[in-house]
Amino acid sequence: GEARKVASVAGERGQTGHYTLKRLQGDSAQVWCWARNAVGTQLNPCRFIVTSRGVPGSLSRCKVTNHTASGFRVTCVPRAAPDPLTRYTILIYTQSKSEDKTIGGGDRTQGSSVSSPSNTFIVKLER
Repeated sequence: GEARKVASVAGERGQTGHYTLKRLQGDSAQVWCWARNAVGTQLNPCRFIVTSRGVPGSLSRCKVTNHTASGFRVTCVPRAAPDPLTRYTILIYTQSKSEDKTIGGGDRTQGSSVSSPSNTFIVKLER
């Protein structure tokens, strides 16, 4: 990426830098900063990763794991590295079996129907 030096601006509490990232070339940018005072300049910079706002990336390969009588776990793979504070919502539907049905040529089969969402859960991505 392209490196840009940003000038410092004097503030009430000393030197502060102010810069607005108007557009990111990609999904994120790395911002480095150095402190300077009468003693000297900071040797190693502080580093921030700035990510663009927007809809979080979609998930793929979701599956139910660790299914027990008291609960279950849904694991998914994010398509891009999400912000640690990103939360996804998962809707859980109940499924009820209906009576045996006769379909087409006389085959009997168990039918099932899906109702409206019965529960809503918040999913936190863990790494």
